Amino acid sequence: MGNSVKNILISGVGGQGSVTMSRIIATAASLAGFDVKVGELYGAAQRGGPVTSHVRIGKKVYTPMIPKHEADIVVSLELNETLRVVDYMNPETLVIVNDYAIYPPSVLSGVAKYPSKEEIESVLSKITKRVYFVPAAIYAIRQFKNVLLANSILLGVLATLWDLNVKEEHFSQAIEQVVKKEYIDINKKALKLGREIAQGFKRTTEYEGEK
Repeated sequence: MGNSVKNILISGVGGQGSVTMSRIIATAASLAGFDVKVGELYGAAQRGGPVTSHVRIGKKVYTPMIPKHEADIVVSLELNETLRVVDYMNPETLVIVNDYAIYPPSVLSGVAKYPSKEEIESVLSKITKRVYFVPAAIYAIRQFKNVLLANSILLGVLATLWDLNVKEEHFSQAIEQVVKKEYIDINKKALKLGREIAQGFKRTTEYEGEK
């Protein structure tokens, strides 16, 4: 990777576990021998408000916050939260979206309108073609009876699609270090499921040709 820095942005809402996800990614990268800086931004100081985690990985990283338009990877834990971070994207950004909506009180009360998936896709397609919608929450509920395991599924997708030399064992070791002992095994299973999903994406991309 030379002296370049890999920028990973995680967007979600409070209570989804975006901070835990950023810690796992940072720990895995550190175990692989990289320098890592992590920063978090909170849009509201309560559960349910937007949370953005910045993870920067390289041989040497000096600042924790990702400059606008310089995210290499965006992982969005909620559909609408993807739109909050489009300013960090560029035509080469890999975007992984949890195909899952959490409706805020303003939408539930009818004051605001939640954008459709088609509207979100339209916005993203004007910026980058490297967008993957993953029904991670549905997989997590069906396979593990726990929607929070969507994050480890998305981690498996991320770990398979990115081009940084952080291996599967690094992510497994990071889960062991970050996650509570009683949840380690099930998170590893969710990580493996995410890898299997991403392999399907890779085969499709290789067949069609990434545009």
